[in-house]
Amino acid sequence: MAMKNPSFFPRIPPWVLFLLFTLSTALWAYAPWSLEVRFWVLLIGWFLPALFFLSAPRPSSLSVEKELLPPVPRWLLFLLFLLAGGLRLWKLTTLFAWPKEEEGVTVSAILHLNEKWDWKFFHGFAQLPPLFPWIGALVFQFSHDPFLSLWLGPAFFSVLFVLCLYAAVQQFFPASLACLAAGLAAFTYWPLYIGRSCQPGTSLPAWVCLVAFLLGKCLKASTPAQRKKGVAALGAGLGLGSFTFPSWPLVIFWAAFPLAGWLKKRPPRERWRLLSVLASACVLCLVPFLGAVWREGYGQHIHVLLEAGKNLTFSDRWGVLFSYFTFFLGGAVVPNFEGLGFFN
Repeated sequence: MAMKNPSFFPRIPPWVLFLLFTLSTALWAYAPWSLEVRFWVLLIGWFLPALFFLSAPRPSSLSVEKELLPPVPRWLLFLLFLLAGGLRLWKLTTLFAWPKEEEGVTVSAILHLNEKWDWKFFHGFAQLPPLFPWIGALVFQFSHDPFLSLWLGPAFFSVLFVLCLYAAVQQFFPASLACLAAGLAAFTYWPLYIGRSCQPGTSLPAWVCLVAFLLGKCLKASTPAQRKKGVAALGAGLGLGSFTFPSWPLVIFWAAFPLAGWLKKRPPRERWRLLSVLASACVLCLVPFLGAVWREGYGQHIHVLLEAGKNLTFSDRWGVLFSYFTFFLGGAVVPNFEGLGFFN
């Protein structure tokens, strides 16, 4: 039965709400406004449309599993992935004349590994994981091309992001929506851009989508044997996140909520058995990270940033928080390093 529209909420067409949300998103990302104006944009452009949308009547037959588009032929899907890979390899070593400043940490680590290989896990001030330095050093050994060793890894993970996103969306939504998501990831700006940027964070989207795919397979498992294999694969996938970016533990926190609800439905004996398999697989894949923490230490960069953050005013702290939304929506932020005290 359709939900009645409350009398104090006027009925607004969905396209108006979508237009308001899109406009406010663009203004948030690109307009150089003060914090007060951004609060109003957040209220008018995001919260009010969400409130009107949630209060609108809906048909009882609405389902996220219902196909909204015609089925996509396999040949067209294969062509999409082929074009996605071709775009990311096109002029891979010549499109950019020189690496960006942020890629210097990876470049330094690659040069060091080519002089003398070691198994150092953390690199640079931020104690970044070794994924791209190791890939870059191995590619350089075979190609002797410094630019190829720098940008082949990001291009690979950008293609992997398209594939993993398609597989992840298909676990929870119709195949047509998965094709649409894969198409957006294949040909829009930011997914293409991360394929040309050798920074550890560019491997994160592919890994998050892989975790979502494994989580979906786990939640859909119908037999005890399938559930055991599912949690083992999910635990291994979560543990391998330590090779991607320092924020990887947040993804474990995110995956824990649906997984806890799913485990609660299992019998107690099976629940503890699945938890032990999940934890064992995760810890096994975390052995390189934990060993590096023991040998090299970890957390110095967090301590330094916390000390530097004491120089920030209350307004600066809110600015830093809002900058994450700006990045998420496609905008750019000029960092205030002097405010952090790095140049004092």
